[in-house]
Amino acid sequence: MPSDPAGVTGPGTDAAPDWRSATARDLPILRRAQSETFASMRGRAPTAEETARMDAATREALNDPGQTIELSQRDGLVCAYYWLRGLTERDPFLVDLHVLPGHRRAGLGRLCLERALRRAAEAGADRIALSVAPGNAPALALYRRYGARTLAATDDAILLALPVPAQSP
Repeated sequence: MPSDPAGVTGPGTDAAPDWRSATARDLPILRRAQSETFASMRGRAPTAEETARMDAATREALNDPGQTIELSQRDGLVCAYYWLRGLTERDPFLVDLHVLPGHRRAGLGRLCLERALRRAAEAGADRIALSVAPGNAPALALYRRYGARTLAATDDAILLALPVPAQSP
């Protein structure tokens, strides 16, 4: 995995962020981030029904040991997160990786991805599956740097497989 031993660098970043598991009190910020991701994938905001389904899936994930939602924060404010589902399966799925506006271009996407890959390795996974909007060039470049290959593509999404590096003993 590429790494930056000094941690995250960029505007307004003095130190590496703190990490914690998401809880029910994080639902509002997760909803906002998921709505942004949805809009980037679909080209429109989610409907009320779609938002309700996303909320229900998020609540379920918070109580499912086969899923993890981990938040990155600085000074108590959430700045990024990733959601990994299927940790009990050979190929978990990266449901979402999102860096909130104001925190982008500072290496947080890379850190989220590296943490997701480590978590998948701990679970014994060989690869992570994920989808990305075809127009999301920064995300595609990040995933390609980590060896992602295309499994399928539509006008709306590119399905990728990302190899999970073996854990060091």
